[in-house]
Amino acid sequence: MLNPTGKFGGVLGLILCLLAGCGGPTELKREYADVAGKLSHKGAALTMGTVSFQPPAGAAVEGKIGADGTYTLKAVIGPNKVMVISREEEPGPVGPDPAARKAAAAAAGKPKVFVPEIYGTAATSLSFTVKAGANKADFDIP
Repeated sequence: MLNPTGKFGGVLGLILCLLAGCGGPTELKREYADVAGKLSHKGAALTMGTVSFQPPAGAAVEGKIGADGTYTLKAVIGPNKVMVISREEEPGPVGPDPAARKAAAAAAGKPKVFVPEIYGTAATSLSFTVKAGANKADFDIP
């Protein structure tokens, strides 16, 4: 039987450490590059919303869509899914009275959506491969 405190303990510890991967989890090394472009829907510039670039691993990066349809962001180099959400902002709460908030929400109706909602999900058909350096990525959403 091996004694973990004996001369074999150090070797056993080293083997277990190598098998388990000493040093804890390794961080995902991500390199970023500038991406700029213009977003439109059926030829008309989008005037509000967000655009997100989602790499295969790790978190997405997001940028705001300007009043002229342009955006800028730093995205992960490599393939990315591109998600676009463009809709009117929902009205905020109107006072502490629940009945008043419910009435205000009903009067406002559902916010207008400017692009099909599928483009704001992981099922989007939009994609872009970001390369080192400056990138231009324009999208006209059908």
